Amino acid sequence: MDYIKLLERSAKMIWEHKILWLFGFLTALGGCGGYNSSFQFTGGGDSDRAGERIVEQVESVVEQYLPLIIIGALILLFFAIIFLVIAYVARGGLIAMADAIDSARPVSLPHGVVAGGRYALRLFFIDLVLFGPFVLVLSVLVAAVVLLVVAATGSSSQPLQAAGAVVACLGFAVVAVLLVVLIPVGIFLSVLRLLAHRHAVLSQAPVFDSIRLGYSLIRRRFADVAIVWLMRLVVGIIITFVLFVVGLLVLGIPTALLFFNVILGAVLLAPGLLLMVFLSGIVEAFTSVLWTLAFRELTAPLHDAG
Repeated sequence: MDYIKLLERSAKMIWEHKILWLFGFLTALGGCGGYNSSFQFTGGGDSDRAGERIVEQVESVVEQYLPLIIIGALILLFFAIIFLVIAYVARGGLIAMADAIDSARPVSLPHGVVAGGRYALRLFFIDLVLFGPFVLVLSVLVAAVVLLVVAATGSSSQPLQAAGAVVACLGFAVVAVLLVVLIPVGIFLSVLRLLAHRHAVLSQAPVFDSIRLGYSLIRRRFADVAIVWLMRLVVGIIITFVLFVVGLLVLGIPTALLFFNVILGAVLLAPGLLLMVFLSGIVEAFTSVLWTLAFRELTAPLHDAG
């Protein structure tokens, strides 16, 4: 496999077929749904009752704004589902269109949407099978540690507070160990996911067959797969640095203006955020094309036989 040529072909395809940018943008948009909110609590006095005051203020806010909180959560959930569906349709469309372009077949927006819609649910279930158990276990562990710490800090009992501190320390230690273990596992699963997605779309394989075929491909062509991953990692580091610099230039000034003029800062910040998502979409499209072209080469005998 000519790895440099693979990069060149991927970049050329992205540049000549800008419809891929749209699907990359939709994939990035669907994958960036995050919501952060924070409450600032003030107060002084007895530090032993700090935890109790925090719990009381949280309960007060929840009781006062419960209907709005529920409505807001439902709205966020609705849009999260919509963006998730769009992201999986776009992801499948990217794979199908890159394969079609590399086979000298014409592509169009309807072609990408239809192909992506046909395999979107299959791609979702592949991700669910691969990452669902790990996310569930990790979430339960983190939630258990957080609940124990909150319960301990919210109590006036000194022994319970001490136990909370011990649990917090143990929790951080467990998380650190899990990170060391899960990082290589996460890398393996992410590569397996990329290959399984392409088996699902390009080989029309069912969910578990796609995962099995992806694992088999990693075993048979481990060196090639590892080099492609490392190559993408290096390119990703360079792109991340460039996007970081662009982000500072595009988002830095509007963010600073938020402290002086919220409306003006928000007006200037919104286009900057869209630009960053758009650039992330191009990167997403490039990554998808790179792995699709690599997949075609890795499975060339299989495709020729088919």
